[in-house]
Amino acid sequence: ASWRAQEPQGPERHQFLLLPNRDPKHRRINSPSEIAIMRNVVDGVNGDDPDIDYMWQRPYTPHQATGILFVAHGCKHSGTDWWPHSPQDCPECLGLPEEMAIVHMARDKGLVVVSASSTDRGLGCWNNGGDGARIAKVLQHLKETQDDLVSLPIYGLGSSSGSGLVGSTLPKALRKLRESSENGDQ
Repeated sequence: ASWRAQEPQGPERHQFLLLPNRDPKHRRINSPSEIAIMRNVVDGVNGDDPDIDYMWQRPYTPHQATGILFVAHGCKHSGTDWWPHSPQDCPECLGLPEEMAIVHMARDKGLVVVSASSTDRGLGCWNNGGDGARIAKVLQHLKETQDDLVSLPIYGLGSSSGSGLVGSTLPKALRKLRESSENGDQ
């Protein structure tokens, strides 16, 4: 059965996208001709923050996920660069070749791939002040809503300002979020 994007609803506000698999060498005999990409929206970190829109995809062998890879774009880019363009379901997705190759390789190695966009949509660079907490919340939300991902390690890959996010800002934000959860602050 074929299905298309659905409007986000309820507290999880998720959307399913079916986008064509444009990399035939990564197809499996038993895989569908299309790939399911989840698009979720979670509330911002503070009351005045905008909602956080993120996209993620399971590995080719979903029951054998080995970790979660957050991919962080560089300046002048966005989280939709990593996913295939679809005029109907994801018109803002660019499907940049190198980014999509990274997603395919990571999924082939058993990783769940996650992307989101920085708050600075003018320059597109990551903000060291608030974006780390936003992405930590995204990763926490993903783990909380997907039982099989709870104990998986989180990895990060970033280019340009994205490398600063995954190399410094995000680990600190994840640690702070974990400590506040352990102390019952949330």
